[in-house]
Amino acid sequence: MHLTPLPSRCNNFVAAARDKGAHVYLLTVTTRNIWTNPKVKFNDATPVGSLPADYNAKDDRIERGTLNGKYTQWTKDVGAKLHLPVFDLTNFCADKYEKMGREAVNALYSDHNHTYVPGADIVAAAVVSGLKAFPNSPFAPLLSAKGQAVAPAAASYVSANRAP
Repeated sequence: MHLTPLPSRCNNFVAAARDKGAHVYLLTVTTRNIWTNPKVKFNDATPVGSLPADYNAKDDRIERGTLNGKYTQWTKDVGAKLHLPVFDLTNFCADKYEKMGREAVNALYSDHNHTYVPGADIVAAAVVSGLKAFPNSPFAPLLSAKGQAVAPAAASYVSANRAP
């Protein structure tokens, strides 16, 4: 069995959506609950063994995209190539999670991929933040009162990728 590489499959999905009249916006993958620290080995977010005396939780870093960020970068590359707006959900959530800390984030996940309801609420709010951050966002007027109350993401997480 031969699998088409992800960027090629994305190109096909985009072409099919555009053929049906859709205006396509891309979001990178969600952040998984997989952490690293130079002084500790983790099994996802759980330390393996005792924490050393010189452990500093501020050095904990969450994974920033599947396959060492390749999926995130592929999405950005497809957006640039096809002139599609992209919201970097991966790094938006990762930055938020690192500020919250590994233990607080771990309580939001049932495993390294799946969140409990409070974690899903955080991811949903992150998506809304991104949708609101697109220049001249067509999504903003469609949001509920709860969505209207969510602040837009910083412009640094959005690539407009307009055609020249």
